[in-house]
Amino acid sequence: MKKTITCVILILSLILVHSAPVLAQSGSPPPSPFDRSQNLSERHTMLHDTTLDEKAPPGEFVLLDALILRPMGLAALGVGLAGSILIFPLTALTDSGSIVGKSLIKEPFDYTFRRQLGDIDVQVNR
Repeated sequence: MKKTITCVILILSLILVHSAPVLAQSGSPPPSPFDRSQNLSERHTMLHDTTLDEKAPPGEFVLLDALILRPMGLAALGVGLAGSILIFPLTALTDSGSIVGKSLIKEPFDYTFRRQLGDIDVQVNR
C-alpha cells in the first residue's frame, strides 16, 4: 500500500513539475461572473450569453472524444511516463531528455487535458 501511494505521489509530482511553466503563465485572469465591480447587466450577459461559437464541434465529436479518445490519451500518457522512466538512464547519457519528455509525456498530456472537448484534429509539428 505504501509503495502504491509513493508511486502515485511520484507520478503526480512529475506531471506537476512538467506542467509548472504552463501554470505560471503571465497575464490577467479572465473576468469572474461573481466580480462585484461589474454591474448587474454585465454579469447577466456573461452568465447568459446565448451566442453560439461558430467553431463549436458537433455532438458526435464531443461524445467520441469524451468516451474514447480522452481515456486512450490517458493510457498513452501512462505508457509514456512509464517508458520515460525506464529509458531515463539512456536519455541521461545521450542528453535527449527534452526530446523524450516532449514526445512521451508533454504531447499525450496536452492531447488529453489541454485541448477543447470535441476538437479531434491533431496537428503534429515536426
